[in-house]
Amino acid sequence: MVFPFFVQVICVIIQENTRNKYRHLHREILERYFLKIRVYLYTIIRVLFGVLLVFHGIYNVIKYTAFLELMEKSFRVSNVFGLGFVEAFVSLIPFIQFGFGLFLILGFFTRNVLIFAVLLHAFFMIFLLETGVENIALIQLMFLIISVGLLFKNHYNLNSMDYTRDMFMTL
Repeated sequence: MVFPFFVQVICVIIQENTRNKYRHLHREILERYFLKIRVYLYTIIRVLFGVLLVFHGIYNVIKYTAFLELMEKSFRVSNVFGLGFVEAFVSLIPFIQFGFGLFLILGFFTRNVLIFAVLLHAFFMIFLLETGVENIALIQLMFLIISVGLLFKNHYNLNSMDYTRDMFMTL
């Protein structure tokens, strides 16, 4: 009678050990799976944001005269940025957005591009809010929020050219 009891106890101990071993294994598998999902989600958002910036830049280049007229009218109203180089810089914004979009799509210099995109969109949003063009300022706010989100989650940027290869050997 005592022998079957010990066999049962040993069987229960073995079952608990294997169950804990598998529980740990399942946790690792789930963590790897969710990490892959986060990396792919970051890549999808980065590429879609790049496509959005490319199309926004192309649209502003196609409507370049209307864009410049809006900026000229805005500079007459605004007195926040009284510097002359800012007016020349604003005329380059569609081309800069196009370049940022291409770099984000291709995954080149992602962190640097996102830092400059945050600065560009914050500057442009403040400028547009000062001049009273709220609808375009909301678009810049959306771009700013996406740029900040991508910048702070940059550790998931594992599918870009920055991470996979040496940049100077790629170019």
